[in-house]
Amino acid sequence: MDTPLLPDIAELRAVLAPLCAQAGVSPHALVSTRREVNDYTSSHESEIVACEFADGTVRRLFIKYMATLDESHRDHGMRGGLAYEALVYSKLLRGANRPAFHGLHQGRDGLLWLVVEFAEEAVRLQHTEDESAFFEAAAWLGKFHAVQERRLATTRPAGVRVYDAEFYRGWARRTNEFAGDWHRSTPWLAGLCANFDSVSAVLLASPPTLVHGEFYPRNILYREGEIFSVDWESAAIGAGEIDLAALSEDWPGAGEGQFQRAYSDARWPAGAPDSFERRLIAARMFMQLRWMGEHPGWTQQPGEARWRLGELQRWGNRFVANGP
Repeated sequence: MDTPLLPDIAELRAVLAPLCAQAGVSPHALVSTRREVNDYTSSHESEIVACEFADGTVRRLFIKYMATLDESHRDHGMRGGLAYEALVYSKLLRGANRPAFHGLHQGRDGLLWLVVEFAEEAVRLQHTEDESAFFEAAAWLGKFHAVQERRLATTRPAGVRVYDAEFYRGWARRTNEFAGDWHRSTPWLAGLCANFDSVSAVLLASPPTLVHGEFYPRNILYREGEIFSVDWESAAIGAGEIDLAALSEDWPGAGEGQFQRAYSDARWPAGAPDSFERRLIAARMFMQLRWMGEHPGWTQQPGEARWRLGELQRWGNRFVANGP
């Protein structure tokens, strides 16, 4: 299973033994490792490694690898790479229901390893047949944002990105640039992008919390009523409604209202603030620009671009109708 990027088995064992000992997995010697293919590998090479210790303890670990963090992966400041994800795990997610963080390792060749617990018997949210799991994820998210909002009110760890006005402005500017010929069929788009500061101002006025940044079902694990969120390298301080917009993006009609209630009841048991709906509309608009403003290629795919432009117009009209 070795590839040019993955370490050989000897190096794998030499690194994992002390990491597991420090994480309290087992104080005994690591006697065997078994490598398994990760079916969900995406932007990073990754694998699952089953470790057996002399006392009989067996722990499966999930390991992601990154050779370099180039500008294309940074995605205009949206992603921070494995070192940044390790910072989020170690400094911000303590106490949260997430796979246990075992450590970050840098090999002699510069290769970074992010090592976390493999969530046994958990499935990606989009693969569960239990529809209620999606609303449980919304409730989990609301509670998580409430906790993080309180924490950030007293302290903000160094090195954590913040979604500011220029961050939002950049996505609108690039979307307007990348849209090209779409401007002929969507004459409203240029004006929306030029005036997006009025939308981002609503998000900037939201009480800051820790947002995942890409809280889509593909980044959420579900196991018998438990929710685990993974892939935290897009995390930042911003408006929590951005995560809710991602989670509920593909749910039309009544489903949107169910997500909204599950989230708001968990985050604000005494009642959601009056501005919540408007902030969520603004977040839905931003999440369309977030993808259309990533790379010109996204706006050259007719089906994808047409759908996102339709969503942007729909929520843009709602934003105007919902205005002060």
